[in-house]
Amino acid sequence: MNAPTTWRDFPDFYENETIKQIANSPFWTVSTTKSTAKFPKTKMPIDMHVFMTTGEIWGASFSREWSPLVNLPTLCQVFPDAINNAYYLDARRDKLVVLDIEPDCPDNLKQTLLRLPFLYGETSMSGKGYHLIFEFPEDIFNQYPNAQKASMHTEPNNGFYEVLQNHMITFTRNVIPHPENPKDVQEFRNLYEIMAMQQKASVQVLDKLIVNKTVNDIPHADDIITEMTSNAYKKTINDFPKKDKTTGQIIGYDNSAYEFGISGFYYRTLKQLLKDYPDHEYTDEEQAVLIYKTVESVIEYRAKHDQTRNRMPWLLFIASTVIRKSEQN
Repeated sequence: MNAPTTWRDFPDFYENETIKQIANSPFWTVSTTKSTAKFPKTKMPIDMHVFMTTGEIWGASFSREWSPLVNLPTLCQVFPDAINNAYYLDARRDKLVVLDIEPDCPDNLKQTLLRLPFLYGETSMSGKGYHLIFEFPEDIFNQYPNAQKASMHTEPNNGFYEVLQNHMITFTRNVIPHPENPKDVQEFRNLYEIMAMQQKASVQVLDKLIVNKTVNDIPHADDIITEMTSNAYKKTINDFPKKDKTTGQIIGYDNSAYEFGISGFYYRTLKQLLKDYPDHEYTDEEQAVLIYKTVESVIEYRAKHDQTRNRMPWLLFIASTVIRKSEQN
């Protein structure tokens, strides 16, 4: 029987200069997967403080009294055989961003992106996507206020890639070599600027939403939410299976896809209902809150709902994203 894989089996990851640059930052953890006996719960970054003190698996959250993350040497000591290493990237703090290339990105585009002069590169969990680290184009970032509010920039046409700048990154440590004939770094900067320019203002939903807007501030909110919940979403989590790419067997279910689906359904429902309330023009921020509160009331709770994205609760982030994408179409 082969010995378990440990962190020592990934020397190219731990010896990479860019990874060494952030190794001592206390923002590392492990992302759980359904395929491991040690972490049976839904995939999530775990709270290292809780695990190290109690042995329990909690989702990482910055809303508690302690920091849920540790530095990389501590992570390797606590979990020498971890299936991955996850890092909470903050572009302004780390001076780095990650280009996340999706598995369904066309091969010709994929090969073009892989010729960019990345600092670190690896294959994703599927083996068909990639994570590439680049220096943070902070001078470009500072020119676009909307970009400064976003946790990521998504390729606007088909979503084949994203630039992550305030986001949890799950590193597989399956390192790829640097390109033999790399493009000039200016090509990545140009790509980043195009995405930053196209970032919609509605990603700023969060600040106005959380600071200034609650459901109690929204006219007719209780009536609208009651009407919304009376319209049941016909699909269930079982309609969103995850399948093994080799065997085609169902290996789990995609909670996030289900949550995006039901949020989209209630967004469409809401647009129809608001015709019955002509006395008030409902802003995107108000609509996001109404969708969020409706979805929260009808689906089963899971630990990820305690996490934040763009500093929004997860389900509120989904609601605002559904609205933003609808505006872009």
